[in-house]
Amino acid sequence: QVYLRLTIIKTEHKIISSSKLLSRQENPSMKILFVNCCMKPDKESRTYRLATAFLDKYQELNNKDVHIFEVALKNEAIRPISNKDLAYRLKLIQEQAWGDRVFRYATKFANADRIVIAAPYWDLSFPSILKIYFENVFVTNLTFYYEGTEVKSLCKAEKLLYVTTSGGYVEGMDFGTDYVRGVAKMFEIGSFDALKAEGLDIDESAAEAILSESIAVAEDLATKW
Repeated sequence: QVYLRLTIIKTEHKIISSSKLLSRQENPSMKILFVNCCMKPDKESRTYRLATAFLDKYQELNNKDVHIFEVALKNEAIRPISNKDLAYRLKLIQEQAWGDRVFRYATKFANADRIVIAAPYWDLSFPSILKIYFENVFVTNLTFYYEGTEVKSLCKAEKLLYVTTSGGYVEGMDFGTDYVRGVAKMFEIGSFDALKAEGLDIDESAAEAILSESIAVAEDLATKW
């Protein structure tokens, strides 16, 4: 017997700050950052299909008021940050040279109204390139700052959705979702959702049915997001 497992996790961290609401009122056109961490070609990626089903439905419902900006990590020249890179970045931070290419990921992340991150379940979490992406997003005085010892967010985003799929059943070992939830919490993103489709490789004959069911749930979520 094959069990179809589809999960939506919703965690509200806090009420969306008044400054974020004011920003949305001043600029009604919504900017959605789509961080595509799917390693397979888009046509072959089940995670990509699930994420884009959500985005397509959301854009359909909101028409011209939504602008989606995709960052496809597999096409980016992104690499682990070295000590030399850190020294150069610190110099730029001190100079407040925010227009430098080094800050391109952090700037887009900080300016997005909502964020969708799609990544397959790999080895208890997600592909390592997503971690490197986040290391490029965590930039002092651009995406966050310190008020005494407390971290404060400089990001506009009010919602974050994490989309992931797995061939087997994760059984409570999905540390990728936990990590992205932590990112949302640190950046004071008021609403965190995770859409997860599991068991896609248990029975190949059932995979398309699971994915179709997942897409239906994703499209329903888009009507409420």
